[in-house]
Amino acid sequence: MTTVPTATIGDFISSICQKVSIDASPDRYYLTFREHELNINNTVQESGLVHEADPTYDSLVELRLRYVYQLEESVHLAKHIILVSPEVLDYSAILKISLSSSKGRIWSDMLKPLAEQIYNYKSKSSQFGPILIPVPVFTKRAIDELPGIYITVPLNPNEFDWNEFMKAVAVDLEIEWSDIIIVDVKEGSTIFEIKLKAAISCCKEKFLKVVEKLAILILPTSNTAEFIAKHNPSQDIKEVPTIEARITGFDESKDVTASKTSLMVDDIDTLLTFIQRPSTIGLPIWEYLTEKSRQLATCILPAFQRSSYEYVIENLSLIYNDDLDHLYHKSAAHGEEKILFHGTKRENFDGIFNNNFKFFGITDEGWYGRGFYFSSSPEYCATYAKWDRKSILYLICSSVKLGRMYPIKDNAYSGRDMHVDYDSHYVKVNKYGYPTNAEHNFFEEFVIKQSDQILPLFIVGLRLVYRFVVWRDPKITDNHNGAVFAKMKEKYGFNIYGSETSAEALSILKCKLEDPKMQCVIVTNGADDGEQFAHQCRTIRTSLPIIVYCMKVDHHKEWAKKVNGNPEIPVTANSTDVFDFISSSFS
Repeated sequence: MTTVPTATIGDFISSICQKVSIDASPDRYYLTFREHELNINNTVQESGLVHEADPTYDSLVELRLRYVYQLEESVHLAKHIILVSPEVLDYSAILKISLSSSKGRIWSDMLKPLAEQIYNYKSKSSQFGPILIPVPVFTKRAIDELPGIYITVPLNPNEFDWNEFMKAVAVDLEIEWSDIIIVDVKEGSTIFEIKLKAAISCCKEKFLKVVEKLAILILPTSNTAEFIAKHNPSQDIKEVPTIEARITGFDESKDVTASKTSLMVDDIDTLLTFIQRPSTIGLPIWEYLTEKSRQLATCILPAFQRSSYEYVIENLSLIYNDDLDHLYHKSAAHGEEKILFHGTKRENFDGIFNNNFKFFGITDEGWYGRGFYFSSSPEYCATYAKWDRKSILYLICSSVKLGRMYPIKDNAYSGRDMHVDYDSHYVKVNKYGYPTNAEHNFFEEFVIKQSDQILPLFIVGLRLVYRFVVWRDPKITDNHNGAVFAKMKEKYGFNIYGSETSAEALSILKCKLEDPKMQCVIVTNGADDGEQFAHQCRTIRTSLPIIVYCMKVDHHKEWAKKVNGNPEIPVTANSTDVFDFISSSFS
C-alpha cells in the first residue's frame, strides 16, 4: 500500500472498506500492524502512538482513527495491513503487558519498593487488601475541588515514621488520624499534601476549625514540634526548625459541600483511598506510571467517544497483589489470555479485592452460565454495570486466563453451572446483551469459571458528566494549538475531544447530543470549510455554542454572522477568549 502527501490513516481505512465491500462506517475500524512490519516515519513516531520496534515483543500496534495524523509520503507502509473492529483490539499491546504466564510477574520489579512504602504508610482506614498505586491523571478531577493542606517538615523522608508524625498532626488538629489521607509526598524537606475525609472536607464549620488549629500546629509547643525535636540532633528546642502549613482550595466566604465536587460523600472517601500516595517517587517510576496513564486513557476514553453517555476519568490505580499474582500463575487453566473489563460499584470492593471477585456469595447467575462476567468493551461494561449513575462507576481491568473456551449462541446456560469440560464461556452480544451472529457492531462477553483465572491489574473510576468540548482543526497538533489543548484538558473537568476532520467531529456530536441534557461547546478554525462545519453543527442543534479560533478574524466574522441559530458565533485570535467562552457557555 502506498501513501501520498495528503493521506491520513482515515483515508486508508475508508479505502480498504471500499475495496473489501464493507458497508459499516469506517470510523468503526482501526488499522493494526505487526511491529516488525511497520515502516515507522517521523510523523507517526512523534504522535506517540507507535514506538520503536522491539524484536523481542511480537505485539500488535494500533493506530487509532481518533488521531488522524497525516502520513509522510512513503512507497511502502506495511507488508500486511489488518482491519479490525474495536471489539477485537489487543489491549495487552496498548498497555505493553506480556500475558505469557511463563514470563512471571506482569509488573516491573521497580514497583516493589514503592508498593512496600505505600503499604507501610497508607491510612489505617483503608479497607482494601491489595496495594493500590495511584497512576497520575493529567486532567482536572472533581476530587481536586476538595480543599487541601500542605505541611512542610524540616526532616528528610527516611528520618522519621510518617504514620507517627500524622498521629501528632491529628492530635494538634483535633481530628482522627484515619481522617487524614496523604495524596503526595515530595523530598527535600518532606512536603506532605494531604486531604481530609468528606465528613470534614465537606463541612464548612469542621474545616474552619481545622484551619484555626493549623496556627497551633506550627507553634514550638505543639505535638508536631515535639515530634520534630525528638528527631532533630539539636538538644535546644529553640534551634529546632519549625514546620510550615498552608491551606489550598478553601474559600471561607463560600460554602464547602459535596455538591461542589459533583460527588457523593461515600464516593469522596473511596476516591481518597484510591489516590492516597504515602510515598516518595523517583523519576524512573514516575515516568513508568505516566506512561501507564497514557496507555490506560488510550484504552478507555476512545470507547466512550462512541457512547451516548459522557464519562471522565476520576482516578486510575494500579492493583499490586502478590498473593493473587501467585494464584494466577498457578492456575490450571491454560491457553489464551486477554485483557478484559468488569464494571462495578464501590459496595463490591471487599469481594473483588479481598476475595478476587467472589462478591456475590456465589458467582453471578447470568444468562450465559454461573461465573464471573467480563467484556472486552469498556463501553459495554459501563452500560450494564448495576449503578445509579450518580456515583462513581468503577472498571476493573484484569488479565484473564480463558483456558478452554466454550462458544455460547443462546440462553441455554441461564442460571446454570458452566460446561464441565471448559474453563470459560464466550458469546457475541448486541448492545442489549442478547446473543447475535453479527460480524460488525457487536460486543463480547466472557464468563470465567474460577477466580484464580483472574488477575486484577487496574481500577478506573469514571464519573458521568453532561458536558464536553469538541475542537475541530486540522492543525490541532501543531506546537501552538497543542499547548492550548493541553492547558484546556488541565483546566476543565470534562472531556476535550480534538479532531482534525469535520466528519469525526460531527460523528461525536450526532452520537452524544441525542440527549437534550447534554451540553457541548464547539471550537473550530475558520479555514478548511469552517463555515460549512458550523452550519452542520447548527443543523444538529440550533443552540450549539460555537467559537472560531483563528488568525484571520475579520475575514471569518463575515460568514460567522450568516450561520443560523443562536447564540452568535464569536471569532477570536486570543486563546483567553476561548477559555472564557467555554466557561460562560457552561455556567
